[in-house]
Amino acid sequence: MSADFPAASSRFRTATANMRRAALWLIFGLILTIPKINRLRRHTRAWNFGRAVAGLAAAATITAAIRNIKVKQTGYSGLMLPILEDERLAQRWSEGRISIDALLSYSAVCGTGLDTVPLPGDTSAEQLSLIIGDVASLAVKWRKPLSARLMPITGKGWGETTDFNDPFLVNATLQPFEKK
Repeated sequence: MSADFPAASSRFRTATANMRRAALWLIFGLILTIPKINRLRRHTRAWNFGRAVAGLAAAATITAAIRNIKVKQTGYSGLMLPILEDERLAQRWSEGRISIDALLSYSAVCGTGLDTVPLPGDTSAEQLSLIIGDVASLAVKWRKPLSARLMPITGKGWGETTDFNDPFLVNATLQPFEKK
C-alpha cells in the first residue's frame, strides 16, 4: 500500500507541472494578442462582433458553473439578465448597447429568457406576439423553460425614460424596435 503513495505523488507533481506550463503558455499567448486586440478595436464592426461572441461565451460559462453546483436546484438555474432590476443593465439598455435580439441570443445559453424588458407603451399586440413567439421558439429548440416579462410603459414612447418610483425597479430609456 505504501508503494502506491510515491507513484501517486509523482503523478500529482507531473500534473501540477503540466498545469503550470499550460498557464504560462496561456499568459504568453495573451500577451502576444494584445497588439492584435488593440488593432481590432479600430474596426468597430469586428470589435462589436468579438464582444458579442465573448459575452455569449461568458454567459454560457456562468450558466454551466451554476448548473454544475452539487445542490438541489429548483426553478430557473442560470444567468438572469433583468434589465429593469439591475442598474448596469438598465444603463446599457438606455445606451442602446443591449437589444431584444441580444437578449434572445443570451437566452439560448442562459436560464430565463426576456426579463423585465421595458417597451414603449404603443407597442402593438402583433409586435408582442412576435417577441413572445421568438422566446417560445428558443424554448422549444433548446428544450428548456423560458419566460418573457415584457413591460410596455403606458404613455411613454421610444427615447423617453421610465419614471418608476419602486425600490425594486431601475429607470431606463425606452429603445425603438430594430428595423429588419
